[in-house]
Amino acid sequence: MALFGHKRQAPRLAPGLDDVALGRVLRGIAAARGPGPGPGPQDLAISRVERLLRETGDDWDRRCHRVGVLAQTAPALARSWRAGRPEDPDPLALAVWSDLATDPQGALALCRIAADARPADPTPWVGALAALRLLGGPSSELSPVWQEIRARHPWHREAHLQILGYLSPEEQVSQAALRDFLDDAIAVRWW
Repeated sequence: MALFGHKRQAPRLAPGLDDVALGRVLRGIAAARGPGPGPGPQDLAISRVERLLRETGDDWDRRCHRVGVLAQTAPALARSWRAGRPEDPDPLALAVWSDLATDPQGALALCRIAADARPADPTPWVGALAALRLLGGPSSELSPVWQEIRARHPWHREAHLQILGYLSPEEQVSQAALRDFLDDAIAVRWW
């Protein structure tokens, strides 16, 4: 809508939302992309990402958000970090999420490796749920992944958003299946 001849822009949310530490790391990654070759800036960016994810601890909702934003912002960083540390759970989780956009099948396969690297972390499993959603996988494949997530973090925010998207009539299932899921979630929550 134009107001006095000016176009009105929609509000833009920063990818980090209110996560100040994530915002600092994202600005550091952007600065590291500046001109000039050399491994120095990328190594520094990897070090900042590593510290950020380690400091997140077992705040699984925050970890998943951070991994998702970092994966979208810096997929090349995710690939190079994983190449240098192929068994480390942080670069593995980041690789799962960065592969979602280009190779959901590969992300799904990598999920098990990432999950084995840090068994308590639901983040790789939420990535698997996102991959199944992108691939249009059958609900028979979805159920075991959902159970893995629930065993680790029953009220994981991103997992619930992914499952609701998967169950929506626009994507996979029906309004009835979505209502059944919500009824089950409410029953478990309140009883």
